[in-house]
Amino acid sequence: MRSAAWTLTGQCPHPNPNVPGDTELGLAQLPSMFTWQAEALEAWLAVGSRGLIEAVTGAGKSLVAMHAIERAVSRGGLALVVVPTLELQSQWLRQLTIAFARRHIVEAYRDRTRRIYSEPQIVVAVMNSARDINFAVRGHGDLLVVDEVHRCATPANVRILDDRFDYRLGLSATIARPDAGHHRYLDPYFGPVVYRYSHDMAVRDSVIAPFCLCLLPVQMHDYERMTYDDLSRLISVLLRAFVARYGRPLSGNDFVATLIRACAGAYSATSPGIEEVALRLQQALFQRRALLDGLASKLEALAELAPEIHDARRCLIFSQSIASAEASARVLLQQGVSAAAIHSGMAKVLRRQQLERLERGELEALAAPRLLDEGIDVPAVGLAIIATASGSKRQLIQRLGRILRRKPDGGVAKLVILYASGTVEDPDQGAHSDLLSRLITVADSFEIIPMTRASFSSFDANHG
Repeated sequence: MRSAAWTLTGQCPHPNPNVPGDTELGLAQLPSMFTWQAEALEAWLAVGSRGLIEAVTGAGKSLVAMHAIERAVSRGGLALVVVPTLELQSQWLRQLTIAFARRHIVEAYRDRTRRIYSEPQIVVAVMNSARDINFAVRGHGDLLVVDEVHRCATPANVRILDDRFDYRLGLSATIARPDAGHHRYLDPYFGPVVYRYSHDMAVRDSVIAPFCLCLLPVQMHDYERMTYDDLSRLISVLLRAFVARYGRPLSGNDFVATLIRACAGAYSATSPGIEEVALRLQQALFQRRALLDGLASKLEALAELAPEIHDARRCLIFSQSIASAEASARVLLQQGVSAAAIHSGMAKVLRRQQLERLERGELEALAAPRLLDEGIDVPAVGLAIIATASGSKRQLIQRLGRILRRKPDGGVAKLVILYASGTVEDPDQGAHSDLLSRLITVADSFEIIPMTRASFSSFDANHG
């Protein structure tokens, strides 16, 4: 049962006493909207202030939400903003405090047992907390905004989607989920996608930075290749056994969701033995992904990129695990690059300090697993290196978005994707084929370059 530790009822009893009561609610501290943002807001309003907005990372989805919040609160409504992480919560709180000039109290909720006696008009909550709290919404003009809304399309997080909110806005760079949860949970609650803003549209409008795309294949060592091939053969055997027990063909879009349900025992009654096969298959897939994440050949390639990282205006390195992020930072330190790792195993204050060090120029590179994928503002970065590709279209879009925010000097961003040749990461084997073909058409330049220092330096000189 949800606790009622915090409610959103009545008017805010504690406005800032230093601000006159007749102060206009406004967004003067925020930049004016791009054309696409104004169009997206109007499209949302036109369908009754309910719907989803899908826009490329870095294009400014949150500003659309700010204007939606302004409309709701200025008319006496309350606004609840739900985000997936503490970092995003802090980011939204900073933006809201600036946007609303402290006229309307903004609160965050972190502790499920804490009773809050004030009744703020704008609340920012993390999903893990919001799904277990009874926000006693009045249902008279109140607004729910969910950032990274695809994260709400799960049986646990769907509890956040309270039917008492009159107005509903969901934001994401990629709303569709491989398990079709967006159709099951998001569409019925928010309504359809009312506006889409793609990479090519954002590049055309100069909303995001122009970028160069470089693919750098690496060759696995013999022992790595042997382990990879053994795991791949095992996965093939287990996959055939899984499909045979499942009893009907599986599409790529359905596979992940079906495997997860099978591991949880959803089909055990009708398909004896499928749960054991599913668990073994899941473990083998995880082992192969961990192998690709920690390849020695990728760390060697990263070391070769040290001169280019020195020359870049800050660099982000994306991996899949804490161990590989820390290993990447160590390798770069050995090459004379001031680098550090940032991950969920660190205290929040330390994570913030690392980002600040990057912004001040004390760090040249920051290595991270999935922590920076969703929404967190990072300092202007000129180079991003994806050291492990997950196979997720959403993750690639999110990571590209970390470097596509417009540069103060109008500079060109660079995205480098390291991948192991002849593996599931290889575009020639179908990895990210649809998305890469789209990105290639809008990139300022595109190259597939053998991993040598000379060849990458040539790419940098020709396309930087």
